[in-house]
Amino acid sequence: MGEKKPLDEVIREDMKKTVEAQERKLVQMTAEGKLSSSRKYALMLSWQTMIIVFLIGTFAVGCLIASGFHNMKLMNDRAAYFDWGFAAVLAVVVIVWIVRSVVLQKQYKADLENYVSSGQAKIDFDNDMNVMVEIKKAEDVTIRYPIETFERLSEDEMTLADEEWDEFLLIATDRFYRMGTMVHIRAGELYQIYAELRYQELGDLKVNEMDSVEELIEDRLAELQEHDPMAQAREFKEDVKDLIRKVLAERFPYFRIDEICIAVRKIS
Repeated sequence: MGEKKPLDEVIREDMKKTVEAQERKLVQMTAEGKLSSSRKYALMLSWQTMIIVFLIGTFAVGCLIASGFHNMKLMNDRAAYFDWGFAAVLAVVVIVWIVRSVVLQKQYKADLENYVSSGQAKIDFDNDMNVMVEIKKAEDVTIRYPIETFERLSEDEMTLADEEWDEFLLIATDRFYRMGTMVHIRAGELYQIYAELRYQELGDLKVNEMDSVEELIEDRLAELQEHDPMAQAREFKEDVKDLIRKVLAERFPYFRIDEICIAVRKIS
């Protein structure tokens, strides 16, 4: 039998696969956004929209034809011919639009696959990430689950809190920044750590560079073995805060932190 991998190595491999899967998804979304915004596909209908357009168009054409027959009974030939002419034009527009969209959908799928496989979508994604600095005002952000409540939440509530936390992975506010969740291993037990930075201004903090900073912090968490994350929570949290302050001071010397909030959850 082969040797079992250490638990921390297994966890890191799983997290790496998760990150890679998320990046592939984001690259795919980047490719779809680039192609969809091009002039070629500007008027292309989705499959669902085609059905809606077909049903609405059929109803409108039917109403116009019925109106034409009604006008003929009233001996209003001019109005009848107008209704039928308009119905014919509308029918042609709907048919052409749907047929064109069907053809474009096939081209779109092929172009999307070529775009992603060529690596250009990855390059565009990286370029977008490098120039993207999305800063929101704290007053415009609604937080349903503050970090101070994490350790008291139920498992179901924590699932929702995790989803909310993930929404802040690529952004920061002018008053706080939520770091990516980190995993700490001590005595064979796994702990998930959440860290929120609070400040008066961003200074030289670059959100786009935080991934590498957070990876460095997570790597150094392995050195924190003196205090038990649960039994000695206060001491452990202070250790984590000191570590974060030290790493941030190395990377962003002009960034001033007012407060670092830490929450720790044991992974069952």
